[in-house]
Order: sequence, then structure tokens, then C-alpha cells
Amino acid sequence: NTAKLTTPIVNDNTGCRCFFLLRKPEAMCRVHTGVCSVKGSFCLVEAGAVGPLIRMLDDEMEINEVHEASLCALSTLLKDETWEKGIEVIAKADGLRPIVRLLCDGSPSVKERVIWILEHSFRIEKYRMEFGVEAQMPLIDLTQNGSATSRSLAARCLAHLDILHNQSTYF
Repeated sequence: NTAKLTTPIVNDNTGCRCFFLLRKPEAMCRVHTGVCSVKGSFCLVEAGAVGPLIRMLDDEMEINEVHEASLCALSTLLKDETWEKGIEVIAKADGLRPIVRLLCDGSPSVKERVIWILEHSFRIEKYRMEFGVEAQMPLIDLTQNGSATSRSLAARCLAHLDILHNQSTYF
């Protein structure tokens, strides 16, 4: 619900210019394009939680439940119309490489969350180019051996990578 709880930034240039200049500028959230807070809108970006969540994914000693919880929290940044900005925040925090790694190492439920995030990531060309080759073989395996949900999501990722056609029976 962060997007619903975010306060939009109002550019109020009416009135006396001197009072406008004295007003403290509001910091805009990079994902939600408004003023977020930790308590008011539960924003992960404002809380500084993106980095620690990614570090949890990068820790091979963590159990799958921790990975799944971290992925679930990160996926909230990809909701609605703000998903591109959410991917940028995750990528800037070096989060896509550990996410791709979990395609091989994660439990089936972790893999489903990973594929969902990658499907969003691979809509952006620079991430297709940077991580597509690394993700290609695990995605192909998941289209053949994964759950019904995993097969469909993996097929969409492969379509973004131009390996499967959009008219494939996997969809």
C-alpha cells in the first residue's frame, strides 16, 4: 500500500516567491514519486531496507524462508506503474545478480518469486543484456521441469530474451 500512502509532491508556485524559497524542499522517493516515510507509508527505500534485503539473498547460508521473505519484500517495489523505478533501485543496490543466482539454488517457491522479478527486469533492455545469458539455462530448465506457474513465468522471461516466441504454448 506504499503507493497509496505516499504523499504526492505538489508544485505550488502560487503566492509570494520569497515564502516559496523559504519552504524546505520535500525529498521525493525514487520509486513512489512522492514523499514517503518509514512509518507513514512503510517505504522500503526510505527505510534503507533494500540493501539489507539484498544481502540476505546473497548469503548462501540463509534458509529458503529468509530468501522468500526478502524476495517478497523486494517485489513490493515492482507493483503497479512504478515497477521500472523499483527495478532500477534493486539493480543499483546490486540485487539482480543474487536474484539470478537463486534460479539455481532456491526452493520452488523462491524460484517462482525470482522468475516474477526477472520477468519485470527483462522488460528493460540493459538488464536483458547484462543478466539474460546467465539466466537463460536455468529458465529453460524451469520451462521443462518447473511448476505450472514457474513454466509460464519462465517462458515469458525467455520471450523477453528472444529465445521463445510470444505465441508459444507455454503462455
